Amino acid sequence: MKVEQMALLAASAVSIHAMDYSFRLNGGLSGTRQLPSGVSTSTYLYNAVSSAEVLQEWYNATTGLYRTAGWWQSANCIQVLADLTEVAPLLRLRTDGIVSNTFTNAQTFNLKEIKSNGTTSCIWDTCPDSTPGVEPKGFLNGFYDDEGWWALAWLKVYDIGRNGTYLRTAQDLFEDMLATGYNATCGGVWWDRDRTYHSAIANELFLSLAAHLSNRVPALRSYYLQWALRQWDFFQQSGLINANNTINDGLDPTTCTNNNGTVYTYNQGVILGGLVELARADPTATCLYLEAARNIASAAIAALTDRNGVLHEPGEPDISGDGLQFKGIFLRNVQTLIAALPSDDFAAREYLRFARVNADSIWKHAREPWMGRLGPVWSGPYREAGASSHSSAMDALIAAAAHAARLAEE
Repeated sequence: MKVEQMALLAASAVSIHAMDYSFRLNGGLSGTRQLPSGVSTSTYLYNAVSSAEVLQEWYNATTGLYRTAGWWQSANCIQVLADLTEVAPLLRLRTDGIVSNTFTNAQTFNLKEIKSNGTTSCIWDTCPDSTPGVEPKGFLNGFYDDEGWWALAWLKVYDIGRNGTYLRTAQDLFEDMLATGYNATCGGVWWDRDRTYHSAIANELFLSLAAHLSNRVPALRSYYLQWALRQWDFFQQSGLINANNTINDGLDPTTCTNNNGTVYTYNQGVILGGLVELARADPTATCLYLEAARNIASAAIAALTDRNGVLHEPGEPDISGDGLQFKGIFLRNVQTLIAALPSDDFAAREYLRFARVNADSIWKHAREPWMGRLGPVWSGPYREAGASSHSSAMDALIAAAAHAARLAEE
C-alpha cells in the first residue's frame, strides 16, 4: 500500500509538470532526491509533492492518524494534504483515499472521548437564533481548539471534492463549540471543556470556522455570518491583539485582560484566514478586514523572523510537542491572505518574498538529504523530524508553490 501510495503521488507530480523524471521507489525511499534540471516555477510544487511522499511514511492507516503527531496535529497533516491537492488536483488520485480513511478510522479511534452536555448562551444582549445540530461522532475531545482544527481540515477537503459529509461534520463541530464551549468568563470560547483557560487560538478557530461556513452554506449564511461578526468584535475588544499588532496567547481569567503570554506563530496565522473569509462573507467591509489581516501579518513577520527573513518559533531550537506544528500554520494562512490581495499590493509582494525565503531555506538547510525529512528549525541545521515538523514545513513549500507564477515575476 505504501509503495502504491507513493507512486501515485509521484506520478501525479510528473503529470502536472510534464517532467521526464520520476522518484526512485524501492519498497520505500532510497538515495538522495535530486531536482531535475530546468525546473523553475514548478520547483516548489515538485518539492511539496516529494515531501508528501515522506509525510505518508508516518501515516497509520489503522487509526487514520500520523505517528509522532498528536490528535490535532494529525488534523493539520490532513489539511496539508488537502491544501497540496488544491494546488495540484491530480493528487486526488491518492489523497481522496487517505482523507476518507482518516475520516472513518480517526473517529473510531477517538470514540472513547465523551461529549459534554451544555446549552447555548451568549454574552451579548441579542444572540443569533440557534439551529439544531447533529452531534458529531468521534471528532470531539476535551479541547475546543482541537475541534476547530478538525473542522477546518474537513472544510478544505470539502472544498476540493464537494462531498457534503465533510461539510456537515464541520457544521456539527461548530455547533458543539457554540453549545458547550461558548460564553467563557471573559467572553468568547473556552479553550477546554474543564473551562480552565481563555486562549487566543480557540477563539481564532471559532471565528475562522464561522466565517468559512458563512461562505459555504447558503441557507445559513446569515446565521454563520452573525457569529463571525460577533466573534471578531469580541476578539478586537478583548485585548488579545497587543499594541504591537501581534497576538498573545490568551487572557488573564481574573482581570480579563491580555495575559502577555508568548506570541506564538500560529496565533498570528489562524486569524488571517478567518479575516479573509470574513472579507468574502461581508463585502461591505472587505477593505477593513483585509487591512486588519495585513497589520497582523506584517507585525508578525517583523517580530518573528531573523535577519534573513526566516521564521522562528519563540524558544527555538528547544521546541517540541505542539510547537513543532505552529510555524506552518502561519505560512498556510499567509498564503490565503496573498491570494486575497491584488497582485500589485505592496504587502502581498512582501508576503510572497517571505514565502519564497522560507521555502528555500527549508529545502536548503532544514532537510535531511537521504530520507527527505523536514526538520523544525527552518534556518538549519537539520534537527530530528517527525510528522508535525515535516507537515509544518510543507505548509511553507505549498505557500510558495501556490503562488509560483507570481514569485517568478518578482
